[in-house]
Amino acid sequence: MRNLTEATSLLSELWFDDAWTGLREDSPYKTHTDGSVHYTTEAQELYNHIENQVEEILIGYFAEEKSDA
Repeated sequence: MRNLTEATSLLSELWFDDAWTGLREDSPYKTHTDGSVHYTTEAQELYNHIENQVEEILIGYFAEEKSDA
């Protein structure tokens, strides 16, 4: 399960960066007064959507691999 989580996170970040730069010119990040950096609300919603899709794809892929074994 840890590998699925790591793979989902890495792929989501890559796809998010590509999708965001393809759609927007502004930064997806917001810097807070304490110096912390987070996604803007809109960016977080896009990231969550991508992450859900990536997880579904990977779960389907791993299920097919397991059934073929």
